[in-house]
Amino acid sequence: MKHATLLLAALLGLSQCKKKDPDPLSQLPPATQTGANTFGCLIDGKAWTPKGRVGLGDNLYFEYDPTFNGGTLGVQVYRVGDGRKQYIEVVQLSETV
Repeated sequence: MKHATLLLAALLGLSQCKKKDPDPLSQLPPATQTGANTFGCLIDGKAWTPKGRVGLGDNLYFEYDPTFNGGTLGVQVYRVGDGRKQYIEVVQLSETV
């Protein structure tokens, strides 16, 4: 009887439930059209959002100028953590001909 109990305990210990990772889309900030200064994207199927700070600057910067070269849009974001710095920068320049 003791052997059966030990065997059952061992089987239960080996068949642990794994916690399922949450949906990466649910980890992104909600989409807005109000200028809420939020940013998030999926990189390799994982949610990426800015976090941390370097110095006094913001970790999220947007710039839009409709008058320069027919319109420009710039997005700069970074995250700091685990001894790493990650940056994403997107610049779109339109040129009128």
